[in-house]
Amino acid sequence: MPATIGDMLELPSFANAKIVAGRDGLHRVVDSAALMEVPDIFSFLQPNTMLLTTLFPFVNNESLLEEFIPRLLECSTAGVCIKPHRYIDAIPRHMLEQADELGLPVIELPPEANLSTMANDILSRSLDEYIAQMQYRNNVHVSLTELLLKESGLDELTERLAKLLCRNVFILGKDMSCVCAANSDGLTLDPMQSITDDKAEELRHNKRLLLADRHLYPIVAGKHRFGYIYTPSRPERERDCENLDIAIEQAGMLFASFFLKKEAVAKNQKNFRDVFIRDLLKGALTSPFEISNKMVAFSMQLDFPQPVACIKLFDNSETAREKFYDLVINSGIVDGKYPRFTNQHSKHIYLVYYDDLITVVGCSCSPEKLETFFLELLPDLFELTHARNVKIGIGISDQCASVGDLSTAYRQAKTTLETGAALNKQSFVDTYAQRRLFSIIEHVDDRRILEQFVMSKIGAVIDYDRENGTDLMETLGLLIDGELNYKTVAERSFVHYNTVRYRATKIKQLGIPLTPGRDFAEVVVAHDCWIWLKASEAQHESFVL
Repeated sequence: MPATIGDMLELPSFANAKIVAGRDGLHRVVDSAALMEVPDIFSFLQPNTMLLTTLFPFVNNESLLEEFIPRLLECSTAGVCIKPHRYIDAIPRHMLEQADELGLPVIELPPEANLSTMANDILSRSLDEYIAQMQYRNNVHVSLTELLLKESGLDELTERLAKLLCRNVFILGKDMSCVCAANSDGLTLDPMQSITDDKAEELRHNKRLLLADRHLYPIVAGKHRFGYIYTPSRPERERDCENLDIAIEQAGMLFASFFLKKEAVAKNQKNFRDVFIRDLLKGALTSPFEISNKMVAFSMQLDFPQPVACIKLFDNSETAREKFYDLVINSGIVDGKYPRFTNQHSKHIYLVYYDDLITVVGCSCSPEKLETFFLELLPDLFELTHARNVKIGIGISDQCASVGDLSTAYRQAKTTLETGAALNKQSFVDTYAQRRLFSIIEHVDDRRILEQFVMSKIGAVIDYDRENGTDLMETLGLLIDGELNYKTVAERSFVHYNTVRYRATKIKQLGIPLTPGRDFAEVVVAHDCWIWLKASEAQHESFVL
């Protein structure tokens, strides 16, 4: 930080100098010094200059003496040192009063003062301060660059920065969640304990204020913002604050370089890793040795047992679907929130685009817990679509026990997604366990057997809907799910009780039994077969639903 008037008074050549007016301006910055030898000095004064003079050019000129202090302030002069007793007996009282009023320091110099020596001392002091700043900046740069060249990780960079600054440092993501943290001793802190969800929300709320107060410093490279360096505390002395800002500014650029390189490497690695995951989902890899080698090469870690999840946006616009999938993968909305939901600091969740949907691998929990997670996540997924009345479906498989079982789990999740789409007009989250009958239906090799069974049991309702533009099959499904309770169906479907009763009566008139028993059980199975056939009708168009 540049030196101030107060700092200059501590120089040896100012030992017998005294401040006689304008004490409120002792904090004013001094960048240079000048000797006044001519009356028109004002046109030559640079801002933040300490002026040294005997007032010889103004002797016997009251008007110039009267406007001297105000003119100095107009020139942004730091302060003025006056040596009386040679050309003037004393510093005029009105000048002292003006200096007090305007906050411009006036320093009275003793008769033995050497103005040239004092000017040189001021310039040397300012230069020393500048050199010290450059050395400090260079020290931070060299120290962190050394780690970058050694390809050190984010933890080591953060530890080094915290130790250089002698204070706690937190590296935050764009959403203000803590990515890495270290204390003033350079020891790593637990990110999740350092910045809780509530603290992250507080930081998001106060972001502008924290940026203005220099507690937050953005990590940017061009148009890319990777996150922030957060220092909760700042030094009391302004000079130390300036050094802190210099260090963080240097660190910000180096951290941006780190993230840029990491992003480029990760993007390249992700492309190859995604191909590997797709091969696993397709069941194209069977050699345990090959699978193990590739997992090591891609730094992958998968914990088992785990279910697989598939996410799909049901939108006719291919552009809308691709944009949504890109946002889901790159926003970190799934892999960022899942660890907080499970209270596990997991970095092993993988999202891959495959077969016009997103497949999520690596969530080592029960299907039921994953279902709860995605139900809570649905509102966030809706926001990514930037549209109203969209339908998002999520299918979740049973748990699989090993890497070799991922292809089976993927088929289960996709099947659940397809049948869920047929069952639900709105967005949904379904698990394979909830539709266990489908696992039996899908193993029926002859599709025609299923079609004949469906038409024999509920074909009358299917034909009636097709001929009259009604939706009695939806009502039948609601009656099955609601265990034939009209009131429950009315509440779930948001229609009047009498409407449900009327539709149920019509279904009965078409010959469909709606009383508990073996016949109704066959209707339930036929309805599930119809759902299965409807979900796969894109691949098999021979059956008219």
